[in-house]
Amino acid sequence: MASQRGSFEGFFFEMTGHRPYLWLVQVAEALRRGDPPRTLTVPTGYGKTSVLLAWLWALAQDLGRPSGQQRTVPMRYVLVVDRRVVVDDTVASAERWIDKLKRAETPAVAAVADALRLGGDSAEAHVESEPPLVSLSILRGGLSVRPQIAAHPAAPGIVVGTVDLVGSTLLGRSYVGSVGRRPIDMALLGTDSLLVLDEAHLSGQLDRTLQVLERQQQDEGCLGGAIPQRRVMRMTATPSAGDAGLQFDRVAEIRSQPEVGDRIRRRAEVPVAVEHVEASTGDQGMARAVSGLTVEPGQSYLVFANTPQRAKTLASTLRSRHRDADIVLLVGGMPNTFQRRVLRRLASVRTGERRRGPDENALIVVATQTLEVGADLDFDHLLTPIASAAALTQRLGRVNRVGSRSGGSVRIIVGEGKPEPVYGTAAADLGSALLAAAPTTVSALIRVLESPEHAAAPGAAAVLPRFVFDSYVPTGRSPYEAPVGRWLRFPDDPAAEVSVAFRRSVGISKLWPDGASGEPSSAADNPLVAHLERHPPDPDETWTVPIALARELCARIPFLLIDPASGVPQLSPPAAGLRPGSVVVFPPQQDAFGIEGAGADLVDGQPPADATTENAIGRFELTAKPDESRYQGEVEVVELVNELGDSTGWFEVTPVSPDPDEVVLAEPYGLDEHQRDVEKQVREWCSRLALPEALTEDLALAALRHDEGKRNNNFQHALRHRRCPDGTYVVDESANDVGKSALARRDWRWVQRQSGVPHGWRHEADSVARFEAARAAGEVSPHDPAMVRHLILTHHGSFRPFGPLLDGPDAPPLQDPTTDEWATRVDEFNELVRTYGPYSLALAEAIVRLADWAASRRLA
Repeated sequence: MASQRGSFEGFFFEMTGHRPYLWLVQVAEALRRGDPPRTLTVPTGYGKTSVLLAWLWALAQDLGRPSGQQRTVPMRYVLVVDRRVVVDDTVASAERWIDKLKRAETPAVAAVADALRLGGDSAEAHVESEPPLVSLSILRGGLSVRPQIAAHPAAPGIVVGTVDLVGSTLLGRSYVGSVGRRPIDMALLGTDSLLVLDEAHLSGQLDRTLQVLERQQQDEGCLGGAIPQRRVMRMTATPSAGDAGLQFDRVAEIRSQPEVGDRIRRRAEVPVAVEHVEASTGDQGMARAVSGLTVEPGQSYLVFANTPQRAKTLASTLRSRHRDADIVLLVGGMPNTFQRRVLRRLASVRTGERRRGPDENALIVVATQTLEVGADLDFDHLLTPIASAAALTQRLGRVNRVGSRSGGSVRIIVGEGKPEPVYGTAAADLGSALLAAAPTTVSALIRVLESPEHAAAPGAAAVLPRFVFDSYVPTGRSPYEAPVGRWLRFPDDPAAEVSVAFRRSVGISKLWPDGASGEPSSAADNPLVAHLERHPPDPDETWTVPIALARELCARIPFLLIDPASGVPQLSPPAAGLRPGSVVVFPPQQDAFGIEGAGADLVDGQPPADATTENAIGRFELTAKPDESRYQGEVEVVELVNELGDSTGWFEVTPVSPDPDEVVLAEPYGLDEHQRDVEKQVREWCSRLALPEALTEDLALAALRHDEGKRNNNFQHALRHRRCPDGTYVVDESANDVGKSALARRDWRWVQRQSGVPHGWRHEADSVARFEAARAAGEVSPHDPAMVRHLILTHHGSFRPFGPLLDGPDAPPLQDPTTDEWATRVDEFNELVRTYGPYSLALAEAIVRLADWAASRRLA
């Protein structure tokens, strides 16, 4: 399978030191043809993460195609997984591979790196001195900075995210992104992307929604057909009946690599014991099982529990009985503060890493479902309560994962037949079947688990109605919009998650007399609501937990709910109002969820718990209570707090990600120069994306005219202000119009008011008015005037379709509801969506907006 840039086998070997499996070679070739398999069925432990390498190689072949041929391999690889810990594991692998590409020390790797660089990297050269060869983005909860997708639409990119964040972003309702950025991220996921749905059988609702969106792709113009359509590939180790696609062929793999047969045999022969205990459920019976667990030095043990409370209890028992062993408790959704400590202790059980020596302490990991799916960990022994067939199949994938050694063991604990926590009566029935079958090896156990009678009945997937999807396309925020969670997960999905934070800063427990729920309050009369509107929970302090666990706390103590759609804090809502993406705030609780330290307030009275010299340097806003005085800028948090002292009682320390449009410049930036820089970047990206000439000209024209409204006299007066060291302001009287202010944001707002700029006035609307005047005078001749107007209007994320209204004679037509322009804006927006498609239109916006940001970053 040689090509002009080398074979995939050679590239894979140089990247990993191993030969690829036959199935992976077939996937690489299918991707190169632009025809990825709809479903990929491969057993756990056989390298599904390496599909990313197949995509990188295929994209390099595609970017090296002869001039004039249409590109077929998507520019972005989006891996969707159902556990946060798996996201981090995949990101770590991607980082290692990207680093190897950057170093390019071998011929095949250098050839692929060169092709990827020519395909996109040079487009970034005037933005960053050392741009990434392939961008890497993370979309999951619990990050210390707001997740976002890479800012280069013409460069290769990898996105790894959870079901909830990828799904909500794809529908234009990101649970964590800003409203203004929604169309950008929606475009980058929805166009020119390969969505890989890992363990697709666990994400049936999202899979159904993706199928609906696939059928709607016929409405996408893909910017003149230059952009490959979004493709979806489903990966699973437990296929459903009738799944079509590429499947792992054991005979062919062994024929291709005889050593594969040895690995398969060693793993198949791992001993299995199914044990009955006198307890109502297997989960309860785990207490007796761990009490009699024999632990040997140098060995690794994975102990599962079906609930976090049980996991905590088991970990405590093991610590008391095995004082020389390393005991690690791992539950899903730990804040970064906790999770970083835990994962560092698992290095010895990473697949392919050095095992513990016979004289080293045993390692015992107690985990919930968080380690079921995709975690690249390889233990010697497994002890688990009975669960569903699919869950047990995944848990087996953590023992002798690649068959690299002999020995090991699997023990499954079965109770008296009561419904199992999380897995219900189906798990109890499976336990009875396993006791009857009495499998003694992993291969015999898998035969029982794969029996049709134990397959989980597919959930009733809801079909996303077209009119509901159409309501998401404008991407604005409205309290009346339909929540997107129903199209991402089944209503009873145990993996559906919410974020939970614990705050003591404003005395939450005092807001409900005698512990009873009071009436909902507004920010005007409730300090807690006002506080959380200003400073919502930071992802670094939040736990991401199943909805059921959060509801347990909601039933016992007062709570506050921040809805993912509105972002508005609500006091005393019904617990039934929790849905995926919600943020719930509780008063501190001792060992919430049964996990030691889970209910602590991580930000009250001090910087975040892990603020150090290494990770606390950055852009922060510090607010002192109760006088509300603020400091914002580049600070070292620990030193600043020590310097100021805690005389007010406590500080809030909030990371701030500055908007690229609001960078602080050393000098004012000329308007003409800025618009030419944006036009240049747009043309470069359009060239690399091979967009049609007419469309390229319209995008470049929008870039060249997008800030014309800043020529407004009052706005120019504001832009020309500079702040002197003594705190006074001076106005630059130079003749050239200014495009960017040299003021900090806090100064800019005051200067605008003093310069007579009406509150709510938007230069985008004035830019369109000036564009129309230039068109009427024959100065510009766009191919599609509506598209150019739209791109100018939306280059700050507003006017999709409306922007803020403005009263008075200074209102631009598109901000004045009495004008024809305002009245016809919705019709024009909807016609553009019909003409170009919702995702393609958003991509055109993204190209102009990201070019604007790139030009601004170059000055920072």
